[in-house]
Amino acid sequence: MIGGGVVEETEALDAPLAPCLIQEGTVGWPGSKEIVELGKEAEDGPRVALVRVTLFEGHPPGEPMTADGLANGRTILARLGGLARHVPKRGTRVVVVFPGSGALGRPAFEAPAAAVILTIIGEDPPRFFGRAKTVLDFGDDEVVSA
Repeated sequence: MIGGGVVEETEALDAPLAPCLIQEGTVGWPGSKEIVELGKEAEDGPRVALVRVTLFEGHPPGEPMTADGLANGRTILARLGGLARHVPKRGTRVVVVFPGSGALGRPAFEAPAAAVILTIIGEDPPRFFGRAKTVLDFGDDEVVSA
């Protein structure tokens, strides 16, 4: 115990919490037009869409972006998180989280499909904050406006 009553996380949980790693990247991999890989059917649930993401982390010095507008670092596969029910377009900037990074005994980037797309970084705020506000945008065909 620390300071008369405060319990350290190691005492409460028997182990320290593994930190989360958060990175920014873009949808798509350099040299490939494909942006989604469908996982295999599992006995315990449906297939999972894995989105190809290129991170800025790991880019060559002075070259954070490729000529076609993608990040120029590590390539990973990420699951969609939260309300994301559509795959963002190629080149869309995203924030990716690696929950419990390192808890699997290896670096977060090496764990297959450990990453989750946390949010999409918007490029067109007037669409979301103009007179005809878009409340929810689930892709080209599903938009709820108010």
